[in-house]
Amino acid sequence: MISILVLSILLAQVQPPASPPTVTSREASPALVSSGEDAYVSWTVDAATKRMNYDVSVDDAPWVAVSGPKLKQVPVAPADSRTIRRYGVNLGKLAPGPHTVRVRECDASRKTCAAAAAATVTVAPPVACAMGPWSDWTDWTNWVRVGTVEKRSHSRYRAITTFPDNGAAPCPANIETVETTRPYVPPPLDPLTVTYVRLDRTTQGTWKGVYGSQGVVLAAAAPGSLPFVTVTPIGAEVWTWAPQTTDPRALQPPATASGNERAASAWYAAGPFELDVRFNDPQIHEVALYTVDWDGLGRVQTIEVMDSQGAVRHTLKTGKEIATGVYYVYLISGHARIRVTRTAGANGVVFGLLFAPAPGPAAK
Repeated sequence: MISILVLSILLAQVQPPASPPTVTSREASPALVSSGEDAYVSWTVDAATKRMNYDVSVDDAPWVAVSGPKLKQVPVAPADSRTIRRYGVNLGKLAPGPHTVRVRECDASRKTCAAAAAATVTVAPPVACAMGPWSDWTDWTNWVRVGTVEKRSHSRYRAITTFPDNGAAPCPANIETVETTRPYVPPPLDPLTVTYVRLDRTTQGTWKGVYGSQGVVLAAAAPGSLPFVTVTPIGAEVWTWAPQTTDPRALQPPATASGNERAASAWYAAGPFELDVRFNDPQIHEVALYTVDWDGLGRVQTIEVMDSQGAVRHTLKTGKEIATGVYYVYLISGHARIRVTRTAGANGVVFGLLFAPAPGPAAK
């Protein structure tokens, strides 16, 4: 908000053709304005005064002519308009402290000027920022790996109790964060063997008698554990298109003998997600990963099998076969992380993992 300095200077004059004007003045009450705001000065003259020029001086500086767009006529009450006219000028931002402002009136030729009227105003420093006390430090965050190090941090806060005026120094930071680092030490590498065997685009959802003789973990059913393996989805959610359908691409539920009763559900994510597969025996197992572009959105995805430290052991990219349903079959032992990354379409999807004994010795 702009403060107004009202310098109440009454300039009453008589205008004989060749005589200089005469001036009388009355003192103004002291005015106060912040140094962060523009200061204005105004003065009052007789309503009959015409074709006069005005000069302003601040703190005995040289006179400055106020004319053209700099000189503003200030409205007065209708009842006063027949006797007085008021003018004003913007002095800009003044430094803190007292200031003497003088105004003089000159005739139209600017060859003759009346004695100046003056008033004193005080400019206050702008209101400074005030801060509350610091809070206690928050708990340390979890360690997060960043390249070859791990980082964690904690913070404390304080409130701004008074916001600064224009012209005052800005508030200092109201949050302080301390960070600490340590070298990243990878966890012990879990054993893993993986061999990619084949893809199967003919079986579709009729898996019984073909895959899963040891058990299945499907997105449509819980839990995600079998006696010999634990499957943990990471970064994925479950979506169900059809809880009951006869579409041959949908998977048969494990608990029904009917070949026509099926469900279409999948783990999905727009970004990468993982299926963490941890076997608790030393055996090699056949793992069939089933996926379908169920709603025909042109999905393409990259499937990577990684070890426990994230090193990729096998990579494949799906093709058109995903539209009608496909199994990607592996031989795996130990601890595998299967990462699915969308490369086209709305998201990546996996309908389920189906487990069976390895048919014979697996290549490593």
